[in-house]
Amino acid sequence: MKLNHQLMLLAAIVVAAAPVWARGPDELPLGKPARALQVDEWVSGEPVTLAAGKDQNIFVIVFWATKCPHSRACLPRLTEMQKRYKDKGVIFVAISAEPVETVRAFIEKQGSETEYRVAVDKLNITTGAYLRSVFIDKIPYAFVIDKSGKLIWYGHPMSGLDKTIDAVIAGTYDIEICNRRDRARKRMPGYFATACSPRHADKASGIGEKIIEDGQADIMLMNEFAWKIATQPGLIKRDLDLAMRAAQIAYDACEGKDAGIVDTYARVLWESDRKQEAIEYQKRAIKLAEQEEMRKELEKTLAKYEKAVEGD
Repeated sequence: MKLNHQLMLLAAIVVAAAPVWARGPDELPLGKPARALQVDEWVSGEPVTLAAGKDQNIFVIVFWATKCPHSRACLPRLTEMQKRYKDKGVIFVAISAEPVETVRAFIEKQGSETEYRVAVDKLNITTGAYLRSVFIDKIPYAFVIDKSGKLIWYGHPMSGLDKTIDAVIAGTYDIEICNRRDRARKRMPGYFATACSPRHADKASGIGEKIIEDGQADIMLMNEFAWKIATQPGLIKRDLDLAMRAAQIAYDACEGKDAGIVDTYARVLWESDRKQEAIEYQKRAIKLAEQEEMRKELEKTLAKYEKAVEGD
């Protein structure tokens, strides 16, 4: 599924904080010291600093928003992981750039379900610095900082975060995992340019294979890749088998619980002429959609599918 309204709002917040596509002196490359958390208010849990936790704690910083359905879908998982890793010195911090009142009302409604710390970054200082440093303008997004205070992983909270934490605790984590994913992301523009070229379209599959190989640890990258293959106009070669592989990876990673990812999965099925299956998965996506705006968008897609089937 393409970026929804909430993700576009987050992109605007990041852009307002600083240029998304330009690295500056405050960049946060992998393996380097992470930037201090500059937040305006702690809404839930005791305030923490990276400096105070050095040599003692592993930090997981998650950027999110109350109005983002993808963010809300991953919050129960954060609570689960905070409980699981609490005695291992892992501290989860969820940071929102929304108004304090909005975040506080949401967290109070959650009650005991919130085990992680929650902070508000209304000036977008930390949100902008972290997200733009890795060329990301979408949420939810998580960053892992090891006991030495270095940034060692970033990605979707539901895409390999727990395995990463396990590896860091065990001392077996390989930072090359993140480097491979970055290479996959950088290959995306080249893939679609090649797939749109009459002279070079047959070479796109090789690039696509590398994107799958290196980027499969990033759930949102796989979802985006699948969606674009299925929907982008102008492709000389629309590799729906490749799209399905990417969509399946994303679907399995979110356990079929993310409405946007299930919507993408349904779209790839539809484009692959598996129409009845597409309709069934589109219905699942609608049931998962928490926000009315997103649900209406998914319902419109379902109506198009059903109308097309009736006309066959």
